[in-house]
Amino acid sequence: MVRVSIAAILRPPIAPDDQTPCVLAAWRPIDAIRGGVWELPGGKIDAGESALEAAQREVHEELQINIVPRESLGVAEDIDETQSTERHVHVEVVLADLEGDEPSHSDHRWQWIPIARLHEYQWPRANKELNRLLQVRFGVEQGS
Repeated sequence: MVRVSIAAILRPPIAPDDQTPCVLAAWRPIDAIRGGVWELPGGKIDAGESALEAAQREVHEELQINIVPRESLGVAEDIDETQSTERHVHVEVVLADLEGDEPSHSDHRWQWIPIARLHEYQWPRANKELNRLLQVRFGVEQGS
């Protein structure tokens, strides 16, 4: 099992008609494991590292930005026998705030996505539950 921490980096709604905060999402390249989808930035949790520490470190490595982790929101697992590696992942989502500027020197394509619109994007399978937890936390009616 691979333990992973991802960051739900929050910002206020972009458009006046948006009712929920946005999260920063990055495009996972098609040739990556579980690729061709949007993801919340993060990565593997190192030995002796908490999910909050891993999220902070991984986001900095991937996007060259700093975050302030708030709290863990929940965990989801995915077992995918079709994968050649990392078949079993344990993914923990951490709520966080951006500290400083948005990504500018990253090779990753990224964008802000309103939490109420997460269902409109393609995500890794484990994110189905994690996105639901985010929507519940921010009062989005299920099925929206």
